[in-house]
Amino acid sequence: MKFLFVCTGNTCRSVMAEHLLKKMRGGRDIETASAGIYANPQFPIPSQVVKLLAEEGVSNLEHTPTPLDERLITWADSILVMERTHKKYIAEHFPQAAGKTFLLKEFGAEGPVSEKSRDVPDPIGSPENVYRECLEEIKNSLKNMLEKISKSAN
Repeated sequence: MKFLFVCTGNTCRSVMAEHLLKKMRGGRDIETASAGIYANPQFPIPSQVVKLLAEEGVSNLEHTPTPLDERLITWADSILVMERTHKKYIAEHFPQAAGKTFLLKEFGAEGPVSEKSRDVPDPIGSPENVYRECLEEIKNSLKNMLEKISKSAN
């Protein structure tokens, strides 16, 4: 399975999701990548992201923000976005991917996710505690997703 995580700038949320899933996948045959709909390769990864991922066992993070493109869209089996605006962008710019694009928080959920809590808020420019909350939201969504994948494989 190939999962592409998409956010706005590919410096925070999608990077955390990509690297957390790499750590959490266990022996599952899962590949990950990440991109941003407005990614700028010159934009640095916030130090909070580097620190928090290091705490999760992801050391020596080497990441350059990657703009979302046709190659990544084609590569992915599932595209997991952080906000409804990202999903809308993909549907408008890559209509062939609309059927495989999902909100991260809905993808692994057992039931409906409330309208208010569907998005993973962007922590860019916020204090470290906001980045930590974001990481925890992403990690919980990934745990749910992996549980759902395991159940469907059995």
